[in-house]
Amino acid sequence: MVVARRGHHLHEQAIERLLDDLCLFHPLVEVLARRVEQHEVQHAIDDRDLEPPPEVLARCNATPTASPEDVTAEVSAILAEIVRGPLPRLTLAHAISLGSELGEAHHLTAEVLLEVMNPDREDLRALLRRPGPELVSRAQRAYTRLFGRALTRESRLAPPVQKDAIGSNRETSSWAPVKVR
Repeated sequence: MVVARRGHHLHEQAIERLLDDLCLFHPLVEVLARRVEQHEVQHAIDDRDLEPPPEVLARCNATPTASPEDVTAEVSAILAEIVRGPLPRLTLAHAISLGSELGEAHHLTAEVLLEVMNPDREDLRALLRRPGPELVSRAQRAYTRLFGRALTRESRLAPPVQKDAIGSNRETSSWAPVKVR
């Protein structure tokens, strides 16, 4: 009987430790979810509407297996993650590290990000040591330079437009702003 109680007690302690560990990971999952959300919201905002900038075209022309549209979409979404997400340094470091792992388009995306986020060509470690607000400012300037429009901290999906019976455009009532926490 004593052995059974001791085993039960150890089992309860193990469950408590597991729950404590899960509580530690919950904030990390929240941060990652917000990063992914901002990335995907930017894809929806862009809706393949961006023209590939010269920095992308030059790299894609030298590497015909990568689509300029795909690289452009990823650069836009990652810059949006940096500007709107909670951890700009982590986002930039992650995007650059993925460049070597996920294929040619992501490799070119990482190259473009390094070029536009690091115009002084400083050491990568020095770039990643810069304060988050400075990286956000650099990402905003880079986005404006690449795409000719501002990237703000708030993201908003444009209201969908439908043609009514006589061919006029009208906004539908099904859209809502996307709030950035």
